[in-house]
Amino acid sequence: MTPSTTPADVALAYLDAFGKGDVDSALGLLSQDVIWHVDGAPGVPTVGLRQGRDRVAQWLADFPSAFEPRGGQVSTVIGHGDEAVVCGRFHLLVRATGRTVEGDYAIRFTVRDGKIGRYQIFEDSLALAAAFDTGTTAFTAPPQARQVRVNDTVYGYDDTGSGPVVVFLHGLFADRSMFAAQIRALSDTHRCVGVDLPGHGASTWPAGGWTLDDIAADIALLIQESHWGPVVVVGQSQGGMIAMRLAARRPDLVRSLVLTGTSARPEPAERHDLWRRRRSVLGTGTAEQRHAVMREVQEAATDPRWRTANPATAAAELDVMVGHDPAAMPLALDAAVLHRPDIRHLLPGIQAPTLVVAGANDRAMPVELSNEIAELIPAARLRVVPDAAHHLPLEAPDQVTGLIAHVLADHTSPRS
Repeated sequence: MTPSTTPADVALAYLDAFGKGDVDSALGLLSQDVIWHVDGAPGVPTVGLRQGRDRVAQWLADFPSAFEPRGGQVSTVIGHGDEAVVCGRFHLLVRATGRTVEGDYAIRFTVRDGKIGRYQIFEDSLALAAAFDTGTTAFTAPPQARQVRVNDTVYGYDDTGSGPVVVFLHGLFADRSMFAAQIRALSDTHRCVGVDLPGHGASTWPAGGWTLDDIAADIALLIQESHWGPVVVVGQSQGGMIAMRLAARRPDLVRSLVLTGTSARPEPAERHDLWRRRRSVLGTGTAEQRHAVMREVQEAATDPRWRTANPATAAAELDVMVGHDPAAMPLALDAAVLHRPDIRHLLPGIQAPTLVVAGANDRAMPVELSNEIAELIPAARLRVVPDAAHHLPLEAPDQVTGLIAHVLADHTSPRS
């Protein structure tokens, strides 16, 4: 930025280019890793968190297909340091419904070296949602239910309680209800955010597939832009794999980790043929065949004595597993199993105090995999839960809740 070019000048130049539909000039004013923050209902296509100039380029390209500008003006520009705030009023036609919407806005720009590194707009998101006629779902869902678009996925999540934030990430074929017992117990003292991962529960998924690294980046952006961090992350199986990536790459966002039934290694090669068979059935089989595969997975992941003693909970879990969209499950399996890389090299760099929890009878992720993680993460300890297998939050809810509560009470002494 030259001495005569202020953040306010850059912000106004961007708005001028945007107003003229000059996408190239607008993009030229953005940093490569720009963050684009637009709050509101995910049914409005411009809403969500995005990072990177390529994604913002798509946002700019898509804007005219969603809206026709009907007027607007800038009323106030305020600059301070490397930031500028621009206030004004918009008037738009929503092409999908033919309805118009107008209101006030404020946009906060962060500018460094003449480039916009962060854009956040504050506007009447309720009016925009009504103009898109997104239906009544947002008004009939449970009060804790939320949705947010992050990059290529709309994530469904529950936001329960208040206090320091704990983020819960579930395993493959499960959903955020896996942690229901823990969230009920802990939300009196903590804000518990249970997230549905891509293709699971209420979350959408990228049609071309995704990786565990993609999810970790999405969760990092969500935590950062929601100003939740640093958080405690509780991850089960694939959720633990994501949590380790998050802690290694964004230590500023993670206070502590609780990892249950997870691995830092690739899936053993000798299991690939079995998983490929399951993948084929989940993608193209009949409903009865998919149900049989999910029952097979559940039986491999849980202790038979638990299933016998808890038939209603086991049946509810199986209902969740078979209830996911069949189009998403092969892609989810690719990300969490068949295409999962080795991340053991990341573990020595994890700074967060970490509790690793393993089920003594876990055949999916044997105890030695948890022990390896505990040995490689510098501030980690291992706890083994007897008479439990892979789905620890369901099989041993009280023990897992107690272990998490201990971590929440003491972030500084993981080996005590």
